[in-house]
Amino acid sequence: GSIQFGGGFQASLANVTADGNGTSAPRLTAFWNEVTLASNNDDVTLPESPVIGQMLYLRNKHGSHSLDVHKDAGSSTVNGGASAAVAAGKVALVIYVASNDWRLTVLN
Repeated sequence: GSIQFGGGFQASLANVTADGNGTSAPRLTAFWNEVTLASNNDDVTLPESPVIGQMLYLRNKHGSHSLDVHKDAGSSTVNGGASAAVAAGKVALVIYVASNDWRLTVLN
């Protein structure tokens, strides 16, 4: 799917069901990701082979459980570690700021 912004800007939209334990978790591939948790403590994984400046948004649609966002399979980090959490109901911006360096910021 896609999401339409003002000025004719259109971006990819994905509805993702989080699952797994970091190794089998679904990979985020869209610009905007609506994430539903299949059960408690579910995970998603960031894109492989990112380019510096690449960004994506995600929203944890669960009402009471956090979502773990894991790095790709390479040597990248998320905020300096292997993963970062997004609390229930929150939206996060994730940007690949430098080689092997993802930064996740919760927006609301």
